[in-house]
Amino acid sequence: MGIFGWLSKESEEDYIDLLAKTENLIKQNDDFYGFILEGERAKLEGATHLSVPNLILGLIYLVGINVSRNPNKAANYFNRSIELGTGFAYKYLGALEGQRNNRKKSLEYLEKGVSFGDPDAMLMLGYYYAYEITLEGGQPDNKKARVLYQKAANMGHEGAKQNIAYMDEDGR
Repeated sequence: MGIFGWLSKESEEDYIDLLAKTENLIKQNDDFYGFILEGERAKLEGATHLSVPNLILGLIYLVGINVSRNPNKAANYFNRSIELGTGFAYKYLGALEGQRNNRKKSLEYLEKGVSFGDPDAMLMLGYYYAYEITLEGGQPDNKKARVLYQKAANMGHEGAKQNIAYMDEDGR
């Protein structure tokens, strides 16, 4: 058992290494640090200690903050974060697969994020049903979109509230 008590010595070394990498990369970009603090902090309260640095490193490599943008590294960190206890990385995996034009895998990840209770994943999947499905030759499913938006809005998601208002304006 290491000095933290809840980690083995090997895990503790990994944790310290991840924290150091994360801290150094984040300190180089205050705007990104603010995004993480405001956008993800409340969601991560129940996450394990190792899942948080993995999620943050995934975001750093996804966006390319003071490192070369590397979607594969980002995906590895997101998957590790999920393995360690937070499902909030599913939305980012969904976005990555969407960028890779792997719609089926993208939707699977977003659905997992929704089942985890992530309001951002709800918004993203709702948007797919309302708009993006038409790009594949399908018909919009406004009912599914509205249900997802409403769930996210009930959790306080402002974007979901706006999308409901847009749907109301359009009579959908």
